Amino acid sequence: PDQLDTWRPLRESVSEGASGSFFYWVKLRDGTDTGYIVKQITKREKDSLMSILPYYKAYVKERGGRSLLQYLSCHSMRLRWKWSGKVYFVVMRNCFPAPPQLSFDLKGATANRRALQTWELHGTASHRTGRYGTLRDWEWMDTGMTTDLNDEDKAQLWRMVQADCDFLQRQNLLDYSLLLGIYRPPDRSMDPASKEALLQDLARRCRGCAFVSHDRQKVYFFGIIDVLEKFTLRWRV
Repeated sequence: PDQLDTWRPLRESVSEGASGSFFYWVKLRDGTDTGYIVKQITKREKDSLMSILPYYKAYVKERGGRSLLQYLSCHSMRLRWKWSGKVYFVVMRNCFPAPPQLSFDLKGATANRRALQTWELHGTASHRTGRYGTLRDWEWMDTGMTTDLNDEDKAQLWRMVQADCDFLQRQNLLDYSLLLGIYRPPDRSMDPASKEALLQDLARRCRGCAFVSHDRQKVYFFGIIDVLEKFTLRWRV
């Protein structure tokens, strides 16, 4: 069993979303994170991705990597047991090169956009450990969160978000989220130069989708996720 464990490149985790999709964090044999995630998707989501694939490829080339969309490939496989159908999954770049202390799934809406009850958000245990899971729009507003970015980084982030959203709108896609992670170095005794080097390294590993805060105390990771929902009659109704 120990030998088998060393050959397992995937670590499985169930998503926190309503879909219950499976996520697999791709790791090397020594446990090092590769920066990639494998996510299970539905056939409808696969069909959506296939329908926009030529346009997505052209868009990625046009943007030269300046995008918060991180789809890399799409695959299918048939499970071994009887009567099983095909399973579809995508390979994506992990938006978080380091586990953030806080993460938010933001849609700019309030309906069903609360992950915690108020008492849970301000509970002593969660506040002490920082273990909230992925929070949503109401928690963002309840805690008065803002992003502390300088003007140049704000403008760059806005251009990426606007370009990505314009592309998704042209493809009739909706109901996606802005994923935001906030990472602060846990070692408070770290000297400013070492902290700056660490934050800049994390931002660089995020490949253009991360920015060091204006106060140089933390780094923000950004991504746009769950973009494969097509606008159909169901949404019109």
